[in-house]
Amino acid sequence: WQQEDDARAEQLLADAMVTFNARVIPASTTPATPGEVPAAATLGATGSYATEAAKLNAALPKLKAAADAYPDTEAGITARYHYASSLAALGKHAEAIQAFDDVARRAGSDSLYGRMAQMGKADTQVRAGQVNDAIATWKALAASTDEELPKDAILMELGKAYQASGNTEEAKKAFTEIVDQHPTSPYSA
Repeated sequence: WQQEDDARAEQLLADAMVTFNARVIPASTTPATPGEVPAAATLGATGSYATEAAKLNAALPKLKAAADAYPDTEAGITARYHYASSLAALGKHAEAIQAFDDVARRAGSDSLYGRMAQMGKADTQVRAGQVNDAIATWKALAASTDEELPKDAILMELGKAYQASGNTEEAKKAFTEIVDQHPTSPYSA
């Protein structure tokens, strides 16, 4: 029974990912040279979208269906993560933050998708203008003892969030911590 559920969940996820990963090929109104067929027409435009937003809007209902049908399966969690990231990319910040929270809750903070969801949430909070909330999320991630988290990247984002809030003193502390604790990090420069 569990294997059948997993197979159905994976099939729904696969269908959604075909749309999510489709190529974006803007329709050209004029060929590059006389007689040349536009790129979208050359590829038959099958599975392609004129804009990233069009592609994500087409993927959203499929990702949500996969996530809602099998919410606690690996495929369902994966679908919900991509659903949240699509919402964030489309500027639907409140919905994205809620979906990232759901991913973190279902996947657990010690899983890959749980960690990615927490970082996605913080990034979305900054984009939504919720800088103080983002700072709190980045600080919690920076304080975590989870060795799998990229602490140098988290400190960089924390510093940027402090800068966005106008708190240059705390931003300097976060950036200094990168240099002091992660001297070989590409962020040290």
